[in-house]
Amino acid sequence: NVIPQVSNRRDCEGMLLRTFPACMSGLIIRMLHKQPPGGRTIQVIHRDPGRYKHFKKQVYGKEEQEDMLFVGRSMYETDRIPAEWLVPASCMVDQVWVPSDFNRKTFAAAGIPE
Repeated sequence: NVIPQVSNRRDCEGMLLRTFPACMSGLIIRMLHKQPPGGRTIQVIHRDPGRYKHFKKQVYGKEEQEDMLFVGRSMYETDRIPAEWLVPASCMVDQVWVPSDFNRKTFAAAGIPE
């Protein structure tokens, strides 16, 4: 089982409702409210990829990180992303979630795995 965890559930829900399609928002919000039955914890990082390393280092120890699934939730409103985001978005999180097809194409064009 995979259990999501966020630092501010109310803010996360509001952001999800504003930026994701209703079918996805509902599923993610239901996941946010599940109680951990001993499964892995999902940490959704609502920051640009350039800040993933800082967040993980500030919040979790190395041993804690090994048992977690990290999701980078990001968007960028141009047709390119900064080169310094490539490594964090490709290697520091297990998945990157973006709110639109435009963002998906932008991140994919930069080499971030879909």
